[in-house]
Amino acid sequence: QGSSQFEEYKSKIHRDEPEATEAKRALGDTVMTLTTTVRNLTGKTLSGLEVWAAVVDYDGKPIKQRNVVVIPTPRQPELAPNKQMQVNVSFDGFKDTDPRANIKMEVAAFKFKE
Repeated sequence: QGSSQFEEYKSKIHRDEPEATEAKRALGDTVMTLTTTVRNLTGKTLSGLEVWAAVVDYDGKPIKQRNVVVIPTPRQPELAPNKQMQVNVSFDGFKDTDPRANIKMEVAAFKFKE
């Protein structure tokens, strides 16, 4: 972040509005999974992609947040131009009293294939 290349290409790595699902576990806590679809409209192959995800309270402050490297992985070594992939980020350990008001997912970093 902060580089001219990041600012130039960030808007060309399109991200759908994230959605959340949640499930109770036998341990008594709740697991939330945030999901979005990322599309590479940069015209270049992405060999690295990092996504920031967060569950926020009513003031917009993160309750839980995480950065996840989604490329490269064994299942997704790169993302070619004009292709898309689904990104899932899970958080566990929520209590019923946690003020989970909203979710956020953003592109945090990327690298082009050389």
